[in-house]
Amino acid sequence: QECENVAILCSNSVHAECDAVARKIKGMIRREEYRCRDISVIFRQGEEYEKGIRNALKKYGVPLFEDKRQPVTNQPLICFVRNLLSICSEGFQSDYIFRYCKTGLTGLDTQQISVLENYVFMWDINGRRWLSEWTENPKGFGREPDEESEGILCEINEIREKIISPIEKFRQETEFCSGKVLTEKIYRFLRESKTDEMLKAYAVFLEEKGFHELALEQEQTWDLLMEIFDEIAQSLQENCVSVKRYLELFELVISTKSLGKLPDGFDEVSIVSAERALTKKAKVAFVVGMNRGGFPLSVSQDGIFRPSEKA
Repeated sequence: QECENVAILCSNSVHAECDAVARKIKGMIRREEYRCRDISVIFRQGEEYEKGIRNALKKYGVPLFEDKRQPVTNQPLICFVRNLLSICSEGFQSDYIFRYCKTGLTGLDTQQISVLENYVFMWDINGRRWLSEWTENPKGFGREPDEESEGILCEINEIREKIISPIEKFRQETEFCSGKVLTEKIYRFLRESKTDEMLKAYAVFLEEKGFHELALEQEQTWDLLMEIFDEIAQSLQENCVSVKRYLELFELVISTKSLGKLPDGFDEVSIVSAERALTKKAKVAFVVGMNRGGFPLSVSQDGIFRPSEKA
């Protein structure tokens, strides 16, 4: 059956293929046959084609939008929740506490965190020692305490109390409760800690510094976290769950989540992987790397069982 709307191009290399596609797109735009937003370029074979088509379009001055997703695991808000749960389930390990503090969502500045970290490192503080007042000299072993060291020690204990007191209260409240209640208590902890307000302030700071994408990610992350809480709460309902088990489920869910990027302009050619391609709005679609094993994608022969284990 004849079809006038499909054309096939053979090229000797990835570079030549991407260059030919970019030239074709440039010609369509120059002749005003299509707008940039009407065109999509679809690829599957990893970075080689992704980089090739990006460079080719830039070479010919074609505005482009890359539909790429960013993992959420390293977002400040997600790290805040992960380390809060880790602190409660693992018993106030210093590593988790400082990761929690360095999210920028605890209300502590870098100087306060640095003073606290130096003291903890000096006196090898870990575990339940975080729960009682510290008395060791901040100037070091063998040094006589004086008015200055007493003042520094008082400041360090105030910082410790500011961090640990709300976490310890949260830990006690979540020892025996259902998954739904635990989710509600985490949300309440975020609100009482004014984490949402600090996240907004951080987003404003990023926007003012010109980091528009990072600023937008903060708002997206809050909305995504609320969706994650809904998913977990609906799944666990009234089933009793430990904080450690909740953390495992939380880690599992966030590993499947990602953040998208909004187009910088209204008229751009879209570059998108085949796994995420939505071409309903595209009037023209270029599919690069259409080789055996790529389109259609070869099914992996690997499985759960080894060949020797199969009947």
